[in-house]
Amino acid sequence: IGLDSKTWDNQSLDNFRNCPQFYFWRMEKKIVKVSDKKTAADFGSAIHSALECWYKNGMTDEATVGATKAFIERFTPHQDDVDEMRTLAKGIEILMKYFERYHHEPFNVITTEIGSVTELDAYLYCGRIDLAVEWLSPKGVYGMDHKTSSSIGRMIVKPHNQITGYIYTLQQSYE
Repeated sequence: IGLDSKTWDNQSLDNFRNCPQFYFWRMEKKIVKVSDKKTAADFGSAIHSALECWYKNGMTDEATVGATKAFIERFTPHQDDVDEMRTLAKGIEILMKYFERYHHEPFNVITTEIGSVTELDAYLYCGRIDLAVEWLSPKGVYGMDHKTSSSIGRMIVKPHNQITGYIYTLQQSYE
């Protein structure tokens, strides 16, 4: 991914746009801040695994049980006693509220975790869309991306590479 390969993803585009020097050291030279603390990323991955399980299994009560188990299995090895925001109990609470709120949605799931590579002239844009659905009214194919960040600041439209890229990719694939 990067300048030489002409292949980009959201992170590389975002890094380059915000600071070309940061992009160079992070993406080209692979220099990353050393840290044993990955609880936030692990928490987000566990939530994503649970949601993927829930959507794949029909958003039923049985799917809720399976999704909760998936979260517990994925997150338990990564718990951090210091991080009070990202705990097993908090993850289960978030999921239960999500499942209750979105149990009856007017769409059919097409697929989850869609890996994609889209041609943009001489460049390739890579990504992974969390969920593609066929909305019943108004009819159409929509992409959904689940965010678990504790800050909404990174989602401010700039335009947002990730969402714009996913919309374009879905248009190319389903229209």
